[in-house]
Amino acid sequence: MIAHSRFVWALAWGLCVLTACTMSQPARADTRVALVIGNASYEHIPTLSNPANDAKLIAKTLTDLGFILVGGGAQLNLDKMGFDRAVQDFGNEIQGADVALFYYAGHGVQVRGANFLVPVKANPIREVDVDFQMFDVNLVLRQMEYGRARLNLLILDACRNNPFGARGLRSTSSGLAQMQAPEGTLISFATQPGNVARDGTDDNSPFTKALAQTIRTPGLDIFRAFNEVGLVVARETSGEQQPWVSLSPIKGDFYFAGLPKKEPDPMIEQSRFYEAAARIDTKEAWDAFLNVYKSGYYAELARAERTKVIAAQEAQSKAEANARAKAEAESRAKAATLEQERREAEARAARDAAIKAAREAAATDKALREAEAKAAQEAVQKAERESAAARQAQEAAKAAQLAAEKSARELQEALEKAKQEAAAQAKKQIEVAALTPGQTLPAAILNPTDIVRLMKLQLRQAGCDPGDDSGVWDRKARRALEEFRVHARLDIDIDAPSLDALKTLQGKEGRVCPLVCGAGTRKEGDRCVAIKPKSDDKGSAKAPAGSRSASGGGGSPAELLARCRAGDRNVCMSLCSAGFNGVCKKMNLGRNSGRAPL
Repeated sequence: MIAHSRFVWALAWGLCVLTACTMSQPARADTRVALVIGNASYEHIPTLSNPANDAKLIAKTLTDLGFILVGGGAQLNLDKMGFDRAVQDFGNEIQGADVALFYYAGHGVQVRGANFLVPVKANPIREVDVDFQMFDVNLVLRQMEYGRARLNLLILDACRNNPFGARGLRSTSSGLAQMQAPEGTLISFATQPGNVARDGTDDNSPFTKALAQTIRTPGLDIFRAFNEVGLVVARETSGEQQPWVSLSPIKGDFYFAGLPKKEPDPMIEQSRFYEAAARIDTKEAWDAFLNVYKSGYYAELARAERTKVIAAQEAQSKAEANARAKAEAESRAKAATLEQERREAEARAARDAAIKAAREAAATDKALREAEAKAAQEAVQKAERESAAARQAQEAAKAAQLAAEKSARELQEALEKAKQEAAAQAKKQIEVAALTPGQTLPAAILNPTDIVRLMKLQLRQAGCDPGDDSGVWDRKARRALEEFRVHARLDIDIDAPSLDALKTLQGKEGRVCPLVCGAGTRKEGDRCVAIKPKSDDKGSAKAPAGSRSASGGGGSPAELLARCRAGDRNVCMSLCSAGFNGVCKKMNLGRNSGRAPL
């Protein structure tokens, strides 16, 4: 249905192109200029009711018919200066125009056979005032002459009663005088020369109303249009007012509302529609034609062509079906051939693969047998090599064992010798240390734990509290050594106990750290004594229980060891309680053997 609608639209467009769209009205190509004036509000003579309405009606009508209005619309209630300016602008605008039209509604008078239009402020007292206060119609004709328009139209709805008759203007007459139209000009008066036109009882005068209605009618040329206006006005006024036209030969035709519409010839339209359908020549095209024209000569031709198109379409469909069937059969045959070729190729490939596998199996079996023989030969050779290597290894192991036994004996002898030498050296060093006060024991005698205990002992003798007597260099021992280093002004590593640090401690005699007394005691010399109550005797002060001299039990570690070796059991007991394990072991040995420790 949608495709059919689109097709009908395309067919209609083709038909419009073929017919050149003759049914439409062509656009006007001529240039039309008009000046419309309406004067009603007079200051020195009676006013008129309709000229302003008449001018507005004609201005709208001319605008609708394609005229360009000077001033953009109707010019109302102009004085003499306004009249002059408007007509001068009109003369400028019509230069090169095709049609020039001047329309005036209002008072008009003839003086000495000349026609004058009356501005709203005109007030002539003498006849000579007319030339200066009124507007001569011949000035409009002169502007049209110089404008050289193809057609000039002068329309005057101004043949009303003479407003100045009572003033004694001797040369004024009723109505307007007859005027000779120049070449290419038509002059239209609302009534005959010398007669008076009506102003009208409604909004418009009879002449203007008839003019506005008539010129809107399409197909009326200029002569028929003004003739029709005269007939309408005469009929409306019962023959009392008969419009008058003065003209000269006019070249060409002019239609206010365009050319008359021509009724199209049905057969011509039908033939053009038929030609459009024939150009498309499809079933849908002929169906569209027959929907519009169901009978007639071209309808019969269209049905015949439609039958031919249907037959051709059916034949084409059948041929296409046969072609498709043939193509499908060829495709199936080609597919069968390809399938047969594929199977044969697979069979050949399988046969070739079997032959290749058999050959590869034979080759593999031969290679396997050769590999097994080679492996057996290599195994025999390897066994022989391993047997020889085993014998060599056995002999080497035996030799190595003998060498190891010899080395062990030599090493044992060397160790015994070294041990004896070390013991003798240590004994000598101990003896030397005992004979040399202020020196520390050698590192071969003291282990790190003994060094820590000796350093704590030296710190305590220097008045610095290292805490307990264990062999652990703890935080309190480091703080005591730090206090010793500050007061002795020495550079000592407080984190790593060593023989050098021990030697440094031994190098300072007496108290190094300041004495700090507890609560209830006071400092007295190099010791803390209890504070006596006021009632006690002055000579009864005693040292607090458990207090001892910071320097008591003095002596260097070497001296203490020498005294212990000399048989001073109390010194040995002190060293043993300080953690010197070697001394304790010797004491035990001496106790068990019944002799003093060495």
